Amino acid sequence: MAIDYRQVIENETHAMAATVAGHPVETRVPGCPDWNLGELAIHLGQVQRWATGILAAAEPPTTYTPPPEHDGSEPADYLLAGLGPLLTAIDDADLTAPTWTFVRTEQTKAFWLRRQAMEVATHRWDADHAVGLPTSLAADVAADSIDEYVHLMMPRIIGRTKADLGSLVGDVHIHCTDIDGEWTFDVHNGALRVTKGHGKASTAVRGRASDVALFLYNRLPAEHVEIFGDHDLLAAWRSILRF
Repeated sequence: MAIDYRQVIENETHAMAATVAGHPVETRVPGCPDWNLGELAIHLGQVQRWATGILAAAEPPTTYTPPPEHDGSEPADYLLAGLGPLLTAIDDADLTAPTWTFVRTEQTKAFWLRRQAMEVATHRWDADHAVGLPTSLAADVAADSIDEYVHLMMPRIIGRTKADLGSLVGDVHIHCTDIDGEWTFDVHNGALRVTKGHGKASTAVRGRASDVALFLYNRLPAEHVEIFGDHDLLAAWRSILRF
């Protein structure tokens, strides 16, 4: 069943706002170590307003424009105030219409719907984790986050950092144990190659989809997943794919 990204955005934004409103905004966020809880909520509120502008634009933007400035309101209130306009922009948008995105292979408004769902789900977990709530990502959302990571985010990071992939010999297999989801990536002819499906590889990362996704995004340490094979190869990839 396809994920209802709009519902994910709505539910996760409300959940995160409740966490932020119920705890000291000065609480540090381990998943985003430069921010406290209030700053995390403001960041997400800015990102959602940024996406709203892109989705609602009659003429597609052709280049990056910065997110809007925070208006000074309380972080949880600021986050919630941006949700309604974002949902309206989603409802009104032709998601097949072309627009600017930060990945070359996905240049339609549908990219922003998926990206905002993944963004808020991860940051909701960040907020809950910061205050000691034992939550996880929904398995289907986590698996989709992994799919987005290997197909869109990894190429973006590699391109942005101009990372040298020449020393990465061997492949890495990702395997979700609680939902269908397997991917393998390696370097082929000097470029990243990703394939979907079961396979054997030099290194394997295995676990619940939520744990694997959070491990890939540097939210959880290695003991939350099973790692088989060449640990040095995985460490080399992770040193490149820092967020």
